[in-house]
Amino acid sequence: MPATPSLRLGLVLGGGGARGLAHIGVLERLETAGLAPDILVGVSMGSIIGATYAVRQDWSPALREEDWSRLPVVNEALEGDLLQRVSAYGRTLRRLAPTMTHWTPSKGFSSDARATLVDLFGEETTFADCRLPFAAIATDLRAGERVVLRAGPLADAVLASGSIPGLARPVERDGAALVDGGFSDPAPVDVARELGADVVVAVQVGLPAGDEPAENWSGAMLQALEAGHRAFAESRFRHADLVLRPAFSSRTRMLDFSAVVELIAVGEACVEEHLDGLAALAGG
Repeated sequence: MPATPSLRLGLVLGGGGARGLAHIGVLERLETAGLAPDILVGVSMGSIIGATYAVRQDWSPALREEDWSRLPVVNEALEGDLLQRVSAYGRTLRRLAPTMTHWTPSKGFSSDARATLVDLFGEETTFADCRLPFAAIATDLRAGERVVLRAGPLADAVLASGSIPGLARPVERDGAALVDGGFSDPAPVDVARELGADVVVAVQVGLPAGDEPAENWSGAMLQALEAGHRAFAESRFRHADLVLRPAFSSRTRMLDFSAVVELIAVGEACVEEHLDGLAALAGG
């Protein structure tokens, strides 16, 4: 009898700030298990990891060696002695202050984020250069709806998918003002199916409910946003055939990009736990 062909595996990489670095470990372990995805859809941080995977054969070392310190880092402001915390807050406020009343040519954190993307896959790379179907998800502030990005410059699309309002300027594209895709669809499982996936695995790296109230205004703001976002996210993730939920430490913060190796290991461990189920889904 002929061998049963493997099903096309779609992988949806969700957003979650620094926690999205766990996607690197997820992809690495899937590859070593012979379960590399055939289709990728990325949201916010998931779009950065997904786009790099889609266009580079050497995606793993590129992501592991990237200087993530150019992205917003807040762990210093929450830990350490008083002088360290005050100094860290000052550095963050100096970067944010020019954009609090109007957008400036520096575009807040956008310039730093774009520099990271250019490092990873260049300014001129387009979706046509991807070695597998890939889509990035953004939110159009004007229309108030999800936008699926599948053509044109890759850096622009990924920047739009991860542009957190307040930290980065919206990306203007075809009359739309694009920001973080997680606001309109944190788990675009249907997009993966439309791209040809037979089965879809989604990776949920968003923050869980906090055990303790926030200790400062920025923490409270993030906690409130996450509370409203969580129920919506769960309603979207349930459409996947399997949801991977890496087990992060309670101290892993959404904007703490300092623990790259540890976050990658969390992603690897999550896939290891579900290898049998993943292989069964993929028809292996």
